[in-house]
Amino acid sequence: MDVNAAYYISMQAGVPPLGISLPGEGKTSVLKSFAEATNRQIYILIGSIREPSDIGGIPFLREEKADPTVVHRTKEHAADGTSVYFELVAPKWAKDTTDGDWIIVYDELTCNNPSVQSAMLRPLAEGWVGDFQLPERTWQCALGNPPGIAANGHSLEPPLANRVCHLGWRLDDDSWHAGMRNGMNFPAPTLPVLPAGWEDGIREEANLVSAYLTRNPDARSLSLDEKGNYKGDREALSGAYVSPRSWSMLAINSAAAKACNMPGIVVSELRTGCVGASHAREYENYLDTLDLPDPEQELQRAIGASEFAAIPVERPDQLIAFLGSLTARVVANRKDTKRFTLERWTAALEIFISHDRDHGAKEVAISCAKPLFGEESGQVNVPKGVKIPKYVMDEWFPRLSLSQTGGNR
Repeated sequence: MDVNAAYYISMQAGVPPLGISLPGEGKTSVLKSFAEATNRQIYILIGSIREPSDIGGIPFLREEKADPTVVHRTKEHAADGTSVYFELVAPKWAKDTTDGDWIIVYDELTCNNPSVQSAMLRPLAEGWVGDFQLPERTWQCALGNPPGIAANGHSLEPPLANRVCHLGWRLDDDSWHAGMRNGMNFPAPTLPVLPAGWEDGIREEANLVSAYLTRNPDARSLSLDEKGNYKGDREALSGAYVSPRSWSMLAINSAAAKACNMPGIVVSELRTGCVGASHAREYENYLDTLDLPDPEQELQRAIGASEFAAIPVERPDQLIAFLGSLTARVVANRKDTKRFTLERWTAALEIFISHDRDHGAKEVAISCAKPLFGEESGQVNVPKGVKIPKYVMDEWFPRLSLSQTGGNR
């Protein structure tokens, strides 16, 4: 396993990692080897020698001639239908990403002054450079030195810090020595590759985060005073800290690491990089003490039972975690013909109904049920042949904003 496995996993999962180490530790050169090993082109973007517009887009005046077949009557158009407006034009490095697969490296990140950091917010978080969106297949990452020893060093501004996964960068001693003994021909890094369908695990990880924050609501975001100001040391916000965004990043990275069968130390490193050491530790302690029924065993028990009663789950947050895991085992990928079956789906619904009727957990059961039935649009999407009980149609559907007609049923 590569010593920087967490970094490569986060990059592939779409959560830009920030690798911090002393100067001269081979960060940039190793990433060039990584790009070669993954058949990608690489662009090294050093923001400290750029203007903010070089990153956020350069305003350019556009003039669009009207379509002669269309009558324009809006205030935005001249009498002849011509429209004039400013467009934020992306620089060449961003446009180049449309040709092939790329890695964008925001190098020397801690050398950037606040105005350049501000320009990086949307590119890093959303992939938008001006009015151009980087292709979804583009990977983004960042490197830097500790601000105290970086050239003209700056701590990260809190909004930028909350958009990356903070990881220490390690020099692989064995690889370095092997390269030095081989005429400075260094071996390519061995890297974890996310398998196809790894995203299916995000649903279960996100549900566990939701359960934890239901139990510990104060851990979701920073604490503010009565004036809406942060109570603590602002410098602490230059690293990983909690927010709804960083908890979402934690769920994504946890799913990615588990899909690669990474050891617990790598999963913990990724979680810490998203929300900070203390919150990651408390979250993992919570997971260790959940003591939930095994979702797969409960499914099999429900499949084989003529009359079924679910194992009681006492706390609401535990039930949220269990029902979310149960749902993920069935509907995380509706194209998976081994999991998304009539038999398994019906068994899952029986478990939900049992927690509603037998254990008095109607509110939690209904609040967790929507992903089992279908899409955010309200259309029901269940295996063909499913017969949804009238009780569920009457009691649950109105509260779930689900349509009783249409969809795949």
